[in-house]
Parts: sequence; structure tokens; C-alpha cells
Amino acid sequence: VLPFLNESENTRAGDETRVAFTSELQKLGRFEVVAAPPDDTAALAATVHRGGRFDEAVMLKLARLTRADVIVHGTTVTTNATLTLT
Repeated sequence: VLPFLNESENTRAGDETRVAFTSELQKLGRFEVVAAPPDDTAALAATVHRGGRFDEAVMLKLARLTRADVIVHGTTVTTNATLTLT
């Protein structure tokens, strides 16, 4: 689970959403959830998410390095007091 890009007014929304999402995946018990290292958070969020699209080459490289079948990355946006995760 990569850092979530935060485009909301709440400065902690991206981190809080990622933590909640990771926790829910772990509760299901069918996934091995590997979080990105905390010191790489800003760099990963900026590198992976560009202009509303994911950089496929970066995602493939991360998948190979972590031996991941799935990489999760999201964006949090607040509109009219509603938090949206994409």
C-alpha cells in the first residue's frame, strides 16, 4: 500500500485513509499487506501519481522489487464535507 495523494483540506487525510485502508485489508486475512517505508512517503506519492494518472513503469518496478501482485495507491479529495477515495 503506497502513500495516498492528499488533495483534501485536511492535511492528515491521505495518511489516515491509507492507514484505515491497510487495516481493513489486514482484517480480511487474505492479504499480506506491505506498507511503503515512512521515509519514502513523499517521494513515492509524487513519483507514482502524475496528473491524475499512474506511471506504469514506476508501478511495474515497485511490483518487481516488492514481489507484489497488487499495488494500491489512492487519492483523497474533500468535496462538500465528503471525503472521496479514488
